[in-house]
Parts: sequence; structure tokens; C-alpha cells
Amino acid sequence: MNDLLFYTLLIAIVYYSLVYLPSQKSHSSSPRPTFKPSSTQTEPIITGPEAIPDPTVIKNLQSQIATLTQNQAQQTKTIQQLETKKKQEAEQSAKQITALKQQITQLTQTQQQQEKELGQTLDTLIKGINDLSKELD
Repeated sequence: MNDLLFYTLLIAIVYYSLVYLPSQKSHSSSPRPTFKPSSTQTEPIITGPEAIPDPTVIKNLQSQIATLTQNQAQQTKTIQQLETKKKQEAEQSAKQITALKQQITQLTQTQQQQEKELGQTLDTLIKGINDLSKELD
């Protein structure tokens, strides 16, 4: 509880010294400048008969819009195809990994079985050699 009070007071003192005092000093020494909102206009406002756009400009803009819409649709389709291809490749890779894991497991089991059989064969040979050695003695 004392730590909480200490840190709260510490934060209050730091705030007071870094934020509140400097802002009071700036208010008292010089008035803050006021900014008038301004807007900029890049093209002059046209009124009257000139305000009606040229039909050829409208047709050009409409054809550009149609072209851009077609391009966007084609790009979306291409993206979907690429995502599908990527997903299929990922699935194929996962299947290949699973198959390789199975092959490794089978090879390991085969190797373990062969080692076991080899050990049994060696044990049998050693027994045979021991028996033969006893008979010769």
C-alpha cells in the first residue's frame, strides 16, 4: 500500500514539474498565437455553362473506370488462384512429409528388427562356438 502511495505521489510530482509548470510559464510570458483555419483550392471554381463537363471527358473517365474495374477483378481472380495453388502446394508438402515420416519409421523398425535378428544369430554362434570349444577340451 505504501508503494502505491509513493509511486502515485512520484507521478504527480513529475507531471507537475514537467507538464504543468512549463505550460504556465508559456501562458504568462507571451500570448499564444492564434491560427486561422485556411483551406487551399487547387482548381478554380467554375460556374455557369463552363461548369458542365465535356461529354468526351466523361466517356474517357467512364472507360478508365471500366478498365480499372476489370483490372481489379482480374487481379482479385489471380490472387485467389495463387492462394488456391499455395494451399494445394502446402497440402501436398504436408502429405509428402507424412509419407517420408512413415518411410523413416518403417526403415527404423526394419533396422531394429534386423539388429535384433543379428544379435540372436550372434548369440547362437557364440553358444555354438562355446559348445564346440567344450567338446574339444
